[in-house]
Amino acid sequence: MRIYDAVVIKYPDAIELGDNVTINQFCYIAGLGGLSIGNDVMIGAGSKIATSKHNYENTNKPMSQQGISTSPINIASDVWFGFNVVVLGGSKIAQGSILAANAVITQPFEEPYSIIGGVPGKMIGKRNN
Repeated sequence: MRIYDAVVIKYPDAIELGDNVTINQFCYIAGLGGLSIGNDVMIGAGSKIATSKHNYENTNKPMSQQGISTSPINIASDVWFGFNVVVLGGSKIAQGSILAANAVITQPFEEPYSIIGGVPGKMIGKRNN
């Protein structure tokens, strides 16, 4: 495992890391809701992974007083995050996938070897086998 400088990891007890994971500079990882990262995953600089979100549904109460909700994230093996990728709770990334720079992932992507990009993230291609 390689973790570079200026990385913030919150709730490490709720995070499972595989072998040969690289987390580059300025990443923020919050595992409160449960985070699993497989083997040989490369997380590009500036990326964020958050398993929690603020609640906001009750308009009669300030959002700051509504607490948070959590959802787990599962990142399979051999995944590459480009720069500044954001992965939010409830997401799943299949084996061998590439997350394009600045992608925002808000849902499960279960097809292996996918290339995912955009805001919100969608499949934009497949890796050649």
